Amino acid sequence: MDELAAALAFDRGLRARAAQETIELPEGLVVLHEPLRSMRYLNALILDAPLPEAFGPDEVTGLADVRLGHLPYRSVVVDDAAAAERLAPELQRHGWTVERTLFMRWRPDAEIGISADLAREISDDELRMLQREIHREEHAGASAVAEALSATLIAGQDAMRVTTRARCFGAGAEGELSASCTLFFDRPEGEGGLALIDEVGTLSTQRRRGFGRAVVAAALEAARREGCAPIFLPADVEDWPRGMYERMGFEPLGTQVTFTLHPDG
Repeated sequence: MDELAAALAFDRGLRARAAQETIELPEGLVVLHEPLRSMRYLNALILDAPLPEAFGPDEVTGLADVRLGHLPYRSVVVDDAAAAERLAPELQRHGWTVERTLFMRWRPDAEIGISADLAREISDDELRMLQREIHREEHAGASAVAEALSATLIAGQDAMRVTTRARCFGAGAEGELSASCTLFFDRPEGEGGLALIDEVGTLSTQRRRGFGRAVVAAALEAARREGCAPIFLPADVEDWPRGMYERMGFEPLGTQVTFTLHPDG
C-alpha cells in the first residue's frame, strides 16, 4: 500500500462527503459547502493528480478563479508536494499564503508513553463546548467575529462526523475537559480499514499536562481494537504538536500544501 496516497485519499474523502457539492476535474476535485463558505476545508480546489511542469502559477490562479470565484478567497490544495514547492515562490510573490500539512503514520511497534485510560469517549455536545472554549482562547475573547468563526468551524466539523463514522475523546483534570480529538474511520464498525486522528486541540492554559497525548492515546487504542491499520494523523509542519506525535510513535509520510489567496486583501 502507498500509505501517503491512502492518507491523502482519506483526507479528500472526508472533505467530499461533508461538502454539499463536488465537481470532478482532470486535475482533481472541487468541494463546495455554501452555508459554510468561510470554512476553507470544505470550499477548496484539490489538485490530487501529479502536475506537469507546464502547470504553473497562472494555471493555478486561473482554475481557482473559475471554480472558486464566487468566494472571497481561493483555497487550493496540492497533493503533489514537489510540484507545490515549485509553484510556491511565484504564488507567494502574488500574495498567496502557504500552509504545509504533514501526514503521519503510527508505527504499530511504538511505545505510546502515556495511558489511554487518562481519557474517555465524549459526546458531540461535550466536544462542541470544549471547541468553543478553545476558539475563544485563540481569538482573545468572544467578539462577534470570533463567535461566528467558531460556529462555522464547529458546524463544519459536525458535518464531517455526520458523513464519516467517528468517535470523539476528551481528557482533563477532575472531570473537566481540557483536550479532545476525533477518530475517523473509512469503514463500518467491525470491518477494520484505515483510521485518521484529527481535530486535536487543548486549552492553552492546560497544555503540557499530558491531556493532548492522552486523547491521542485513547484514539489509537480505539482504532487498534477495531483492527484498523494504518492509523494516520495530519500535523502542521511548523507547529509544536508534531514533535509530540513523533514521540508517540508517528512517523512522517509526506506533505500536502495548501495555497490561499484573498483577492481583495
